[in-house]
Amino acid sequence: MVEGKPGETVIVKGGILNTGLYWLRMFNITVSNLPYDYEVEPSFFESVRILREWNPEKGVYRVPVNFTIKIHLPENAIGAHLVNVTGTEGSWRKISASSVFILRVLTNVTIKPNVTISELSLPESVKANETFNLTFKINNFEPIDLKINASVLVPEGWKVEKTKSVLVKANSSEQLSFKITPSNTSGNVSVYLEYPYGLQTFNLTKYGAFLIPTTEMPKIEKEGIPSITARIIEIIKGVSPVIIAVIILLLVIILWNIAKIYRFYTKRRKPEKIEKKKSSESQESLNLTQKL
Repeated sequence: MVEGKPGETVIVKGGILNTGLYWLRMFNITVSNLPYDYEVEPSFFESVRILREWNPEKGVYRVPVNFTIKIHLPENAIGAHLVNVTGTEGSWRKISASSVFILRVLTNVTIKPNVTISELSLPESVKANETFNLTFKINNFEPIDLKINASVLVPEGWKVEKTKSVLVKANSSEQLSFKITPSNTSGNVSVYLEYPYGLQTFNLTKYGAFLIPTTEMPKIEKEGIPSITARIIEIIKGVSPVIIAVIILLLVIILWNIAKIYRFYTKRRKPEKIEKKKSSESQESLNLTQKL
């Protein structure tokens, strides 16, 4: 990483190492993804030779051909930039190679990295004590990879997975998922990110929906009022067979006596009805005679 302040000229030293079997001809150095004025010295080589040196420790080894990049940072320079340096041979072979470095502009103003949370997905309704999934995407628009710690903030009494750490590549995204088990309390569900950038640590919070867990009422079985017959059956179930036999015998005796009394009463009433009938007929006959 190369660092500089606004208004300064940053010098980056580079080299071309020829590891092939032949010299490189008409070799050009170009720079891309750099929004500021710069100079490459030299930017063109008629030939890049295979240079070798020797020392007692390494023995014979190859050495690079050096060049310098001067970057002029304006007063309003800001942020970090992923700079690409490419070397290309101008001959028919068109051999090329590239390398990158990060240019970071140091300012007194805190610059928050361009990291966002998107596609936060929650169910429309949740049930108490039933686990559901929360998913979201972390977007890193910076030119460098970022290691981000992600956690989910839930209402008191809820259960959620622990903090997850994820490496989000430069200019890319990562999707995460958390399992959450709500209680019967309501509240917001939020995503919280924390990540280092340079010498500082930044955080980001994305607020989700306000969730009200539903609870199922316990099922109550309706008990009907037992009939007299059912009560009698329940009572009989708890009585010994001997007592049941005695009760049945007593019932038979009572019913037999009731029948006997009924027969006696009906026999006694029958002559009285006959006598009354005869008396009524005699009276009617007398009345008829008088009328004649």
